[in-house]
Amino acid sequence: MKKILIQGGQRLRGSVAVAGSTALALTSQIAALLASTGELKLANVADTMTVDTMNERLRKLDLAVTVQ
Repeated sequence: MKKILIQGGQRLRGSVAVAGSTALALTSQIAALLASTGELKLANVADTMTVDTMNERLRKLDLAVTVQ
């Protein structure tokens, strides 16, 4: 199993282009929880029940989630 280890106090920045990937959307949302501040924008995300459920869970953590 691969893992990602993030060390240091540097701000996470960058972008990844994967069209309509539910798995990438979910992992990106989870990774955003690690950030103390900032905003995560995802585009071209598959409209699935799994992504909707994650959005609801994030809202329950008092995070602002907007779907456009």
